[in-house]
Amino acid sequence: MNTLATVEIQRHGDISLAQVRGEIDTSNVREIAAVLEAEGPRAGASLVVDLSSVTYLNSATVKLLFELAEALRGRQQQLRLVMNETAPMRGLLLMLGFDRVVPVHTRLEDALAEMQAGATVGGEGGDADAD
Repeated sequence: MNTLATVEIQRHGDISLAQVRGEIDTSNVREIAAVLEAEGPRAGASLVVDLSSVTYLNSATVKLLFELAEALRGRQQQLRLVMNETAPMRGLLLMLGFDRVVPVHTRLEDALAEMQAGATVGGEGGDADAD
C-alpha cells in the first residue's frame, strides 16, 4: 500500500522547515500545497522544503514547487530544496532545471546554514550542491 505524503513543519527562527514524507500525487497535492503556502506569508520567513523522503511526485508537484518559488521570490523570501543523493525524484527535478530557480541541496544542514547566512535567492551566489 502506498503512503500519501505528510508534512511536518519546524521553525528555526525566521526559517520554516517543511519535511515531506511519502507520495505526492493528484489526490493530495492540493493539501501539500496549502501547508507549504501557509508558511510563506509569515513575515520575514524563508522556507526549506526537505523532499528526501518523498517516494513519488507528479507533474502537479513540480508545478507547485515552481509556483512556490516564484511566490516567495515576489515577497523577497527565500526557498531552498533538500533532496539527498538517493532521493528518487532528485534526477527529475534537476533535469527540469529546478536548481537554476532554487538551490537544491543534498544535506539539510547545508540548506539551513545557507539560509542563516542570508545567501541570495535563485542560486545566485549560493553554494547549492546540485549535480
